[in-house]
Amino acid sequence: MADNYWLYQELRRISILRVNRIEELILVRNWSGNEHKIYCPDHSEYVVTIDLVQRVMEMGGDIISFPFSWCSCSMEAKEFSKRNGVLTMPHGETFDFLERWAARR
Repeated sequence: MADNYWLYQELRRISILRVNRIEELILVRNWSGNEHKIYCPDHSEYVVTIDLVQRVMEMGGDIISFPFSWCSCSMEAKEFSKRNGVLTMPHGETFDFLERWAARR
């Protein structure tokens, strides 16, 4: 089960985003209606692996955002996610990416 409460609360602070939780994913929309579905690993998922990327893809997610302090992404998962259109990045990069993305309207 994803541990997305903290990330959800932080994303809600970005006023140019509309944010909802849908089960294990966080749905983020900009004002033009474009969206991203974000997965945040829980403490047992301290390394983003290909298996995790596949599971997130099956759920319809396109971003895996993780806390840099205790989680990392394997090189294999990073390459696999790139080939399959899933972004994997630490939370700080996720915030920057979403703010730029939403500001483009």
